[in-house]
Amino acid sequence: MTWLPAMNMYLSGQLNYALVLLTKGTFNTKKMFTNLQLDDGTMFSGTLMMAMSPRSGRQQAHDLLYQVRVLADKKQQDLSTVLKNNPKITQVLSTQELQTIMTPSIEHIPNVLIKVQKILKLYAQHHPQLQTKGEDSVDK
Repeated sequence: MTWLPAMNMYLSGQLNYALVLLTKGTFNTKKMFTNLQLDDGTMFSGTLMMAMSPRSGRQQAHDLLYQVRVLADKKQQDLSTVLKNNPKITQVLSTQELQTIMTPSIEHIPNVLIKVQKILKLYAQHHPQLQTKGEDSVDK
């Protein structure tokens, strides 16, 4: 159990870094959108699993997406390519559904910023003594 104090210190540092970033960071939504377009489809895994779950069951959807991720790594292909060419996936989600879910959109970014603001509000409610001064900055 000698690793527990070190793990807690590491976690504390990461949480502090996240807090500073979220409270004092500047967010350039245009650059965020550009970065979204660089992803190979991995960031949509959660959304894909939720879309597949009602049709195939949550655990089966999770297992299938995991298998496809391993296959994509093995083939050194983008996850989105392997998903679209996998018959087990396309039995559950149509090509159009995959395309809709996996197309980055500038509309995703405000949702992210709203969630960050909610997290900061909850944090401030639970830790008023640690509140920082200033507002978060959003470059629109």
